[in-house]
Amino acid sequence: MNANLTYQISSALNVSAKVDNLFDHGYQDIVGYRGLERKAMLAVKYQW
Repeated sequence: MNANLTYQISSALNVSAKVDNLFDHGYQDIVGYRGLERKAMLAVKYQW
């Protein structure tokens, strides 16, 4: 399960957070290939 959240602070400023593999569940898509590990990212976007 992945999660994405975006919050608009003002008309010019957004903050975003993303978490891949939220519950850190191990899995294999293809034999011998490991699935994604948990990863978190935070982004700030300002437009003028």
